[in-house]
Amino acid sequence: PITQQEAETIVGEFLNLGGHYIETAPSYPRHNVDMGALIRKFPRQELLIGTKCVLTLDESGAMINTGKPENIRQQCLQEMQRLGVDYLDLLEAHYTAKDVSCEVVAQALNELRKEGLVRYIGASNSSPEDITGYVAGGGIDFVQNRYSLIHRAPTENIAELCTQHNIRFNPYQVIERGQLINREPTA
Repeated sequence: PITQQEAETIVGEFLNLGGHYIETAPSYPRHNVDMGALIRKFPRQELLIGTKCVLTLDESGAMINTGKPENIRQQCLQEMQRLGVDYLDLLEAHYTAKDVSCEVVAQALNELRKEGLVRYIGASNSSPEDITGYVAGGGIDFVQNRYSLIHRAPTENIAELCTQHNIRFNPYQVIERGQLINREPTA
């Protein structure tokens, strides 16, 4: 956990070094950082804000997995309110929905994009079958799966599907939570 001031310092340095993308999700630990207050400290046009839907928290704080269109819409609006923004740059299905098909989720995400609430849509932790379903539902812009030199989860099938459908691949945990960083000082 870090303080709000430490988070502001980190994001400020991140932007100074040319970074732009800030990702959050309703299911990510919040610790002591108010993401909305943090985001408001910086010019909105310098930030690309991504968040997730499908996997979220209910009123009691329990994790739920739902991709029903009305739930995705509600999650989008709640995240916009929590983050203090009037649109999201990227909204991704965090995991495959347990209660509806990927096609239905993609349709709901595409509707939010048509309304101007989100600029780009995507899915995370997706199989080739999931991606095929998202494409059938109107398509997505991004797939975000774990990928590194240690964990090569994306199969050639996913790379082929992304290329075939003009979907950008956005890997996560590329440095495996620090395992792939040389921590030895260099001379």
